[in-house]
Amino acid sequence: MAARPEAAGTAGILNTRSEQRQAEKRRVFDQLFTDYWLPVTRHVECYLGVDAEVYEAVAEVFQLAWERLRVSRPAGLTWLLRIAEGILRERRRRGDVRDSVLDAVQKNVVTNAAGGSTLDRRDVLRAMAQLSQRERRVVVLVYWDGLSVGETGEVMRSRPGAVRATLRRARDRLRTALEGGS
Repeated sequence: MAARPEAAGTAGILNTRSEQRQAEKRRVFDQLFTDYWLPVTRHVECYLGVDAEVYEAVAEVFQLAWERLRVSRPAGLTWLLRIAEGILRERRRRGDVRDSVLDAVQKNVVTNAAGGSTLDRRDVLRAMAQLSQRERRVVVLVYWDGLSVGETGEVMRSRPGAVRATLRRARDRLRTALEGGS
C-alpha cells in the first residue's frame, strides 16, 4: 500500500518544524551554558571539595536545565542556581556535601578593610561557623556569587526584605567575631 503524496508532504513539513525547534533550543541552551557555566560552577565549588564532584553536579544542573528549558522564555542565573541548590540539597541528604561553605568564603576575604591587615583563615572560619546555615547561604550568594539581594531572594525563594535582614544580621555577627568580640 503506497503512502499518499499529501501525507508524505505533511510529514516532511512536521519534520522540518521539529528540526527547527530543536535547533532553536540548542542555540538558546548554548547561550545559556556560555553565559552561566562559570557562575554556576563557582557556586557549586562552595559546597563540594573535589573537582570531579563539582563538574558532575554542574553537569547535572545543565542536564536539568536542558530538560526544562523553555525556548520562548529562557531563564537566567537565579533559575540555574535554584536548580543547583536542589541538587546540592539532595547530595547533602546523602552526605556528599561539606557541612559548610567556610572555605569558599575565606577565599574571597583578602584584607580587613579597617586595619589593612590580612585576615587569618582560622578567624574567618570561626566567624563563619557562628552563622546559621541561612546566614552562611546568604553571605555566599551575595559576596561569593555576586548576586543582588533580589536575585538571592529568588534563589532562596524569600522576599528581598528578609534577605536584607539576614544579610545585615550576618554582617554584624561576622564583624563582631572578626573584631574579637566573640
